[in-house]
Amino acid sequence: MERATTSLEDMLARHPDCAMPHAVLDGEQRRIPVRPINTRPGGGICASISEMAAYMRFHLDPVAGRGGLRLSPAAAAELTTPQVYIDRSEFTEVGDRHYGFGFNVVHYRGARRIDHGGGWSGYNCDLRLLPDHGSGVMVLTNGHDPGCAALTNTALDHLLGLEPLPWLDRLRGIRRLFRDTPPKHRAAREAVRHRDTRPSHALADYAHEYAHPAYGTVRIARDGDTLRWQGIDLDRPMAHRHYDVFEIAAEPTVWFENRTVQFATGVEGDIESLAVSLEPQVAPIVFRRLPPPEMATRDFLEPLTGAYRLGNIVFRIALDPVGQLTFTRNEAATERLLPRHGSIFGFADSDFFHIEFRRNAAGAVDALLSHEPTGTYVVERDDSVQPDAPPSRQTQ
Repeated sequence: MERATTSLEDMLARHPDCAMPHAVLDGEQRRIPVRPINTRPGGGICASISEMAAYMRFHLDPVAGRGGLRLSPAAAAELTTPQVYIDRSEFTEVGDRHYGFGFNVVHYRGARRIDHGGGWSGYNCDLRLLPDHGSGVMVLTNGHDPGCAALTNTALDHLLGLEPLPWLDRLRGIRRLFRDTPPKHRAAREAVRHRDTRPSHALADYAHEYAHPAYGTVRIARDGDTLRWQGIDLDRPMAHRHYDVFEIAAEPTVWFENRTVQFATGVEGDIESLAVSLEPQVAPIVFRRLPPPEMATRDFLEPLTGAYRLGNIVFRIALDPVGQLTFTRNEAATERLLPRHGSIFGFADSDFFHIEFRRNAAGAVDALLSHEPTGTYVVERDDSVQPDAPPSRQTQ
């Protein structure tokens, strides 16, 4: 598979004669832009027809292998052994569906079948193998709404020597249902919206960068009297739905529709995060607000350092060797403070404790506010405390 790649951009650069993506928009088949595939762990293999045919031949008998590549009998069996139950197909010829390692595992009209589909914006494929019969079929299309199953199932019927089933008629009804019902769904969605509500903050307060360790960074931008979603390779306008919930404008060519974004406000009244449903089987994905870059600079952090006292409790704020702010309470272990926003810092192991630095009228830092579940406490700067001296045991 010398031409195969996991990058659409690389495929276009090396093989400009490739099929370009298309989708049905407003009832017409149109060419759409090529969108990069950034979900590398999810696969996203771009390959030629001849290479995919070689891939299929290998998996028909992976123990024998091809071109010097082979699998052990145990590994080959494990690939197509049911690991997770998916559901029962609506078609009796298929029955229960399971997932192995990289393959769906079913029985089709009494024959063991392994398969896997693949799709991206403007591309689709449907690969189905009959290992016990030494044959298989794959349909590839540069269309967004392909209808591959009618072709692959009909081809399998011929390979099995069986009378072909009316797959086109069966699937036409399902396709018609998906085409005709969206207006009803949109009307129902609109009916449950709470009208005459407003966001709890000014739009500018939502306009920040938010991050998730797996999905990366999303930027919410102010765009006149509305917001824009800029992330996961999309730049789409957002409309206010109700309260602190906004809707991202649909982008049907990437299956991105009906996405709501819910902003969350912290106990101090600031926007802290947003949640958006990206995976149907898991809870909404939470992106946490990123601190502005200046909060990591020495010019910003150094004026915050020093000792702060509340009775016999002394808080020491310092910079560690890598320039990060640290917090030590009396003789307890030193912890790093994580920048949040404004002059607020948090702790890695708690969402309920925050430190906020207060400035006086002259702009000098004169106290810190310790936001805790039981209240907010003013801890005033005490320049009489020696930086490395142990705190006084004297109580107030």
